[in-house]
Amino acid sequence: MHRDRHYSSLLSAFVLSQCNRMAERGFGGEQLAEMGKVIDAQKSDVFDILAYIAFALPPITRAERAEKQRAKFYPRTTPSSRRSWTS
Repeated sequence: MHRDRHYSSLLSAFVLSQCNRMAERGFGGEQLAEMGKVIDAQKSDVFDILAYIAFALPPITRAERAEKQRAKFYPRTTPSSRRSWTS
């Protein structure tokens, strides 16, 4: 599990740095949105589009990513903090 978290954080850092580099070169949000259409990932975020381009990882939707994180962290939270997740 620790290795997965490490990989995930490295991938996130890489994607963020690439996103910044692309924006500096004039390839911004509009172009990434078009790329999302090309790879049928309109409901995905920039992270997934760039991960697809860089590593051929299948894009997932924002809702799928949120549900994965909810399932991962929900059991670790307190009942009072869970109220904000369900409202």
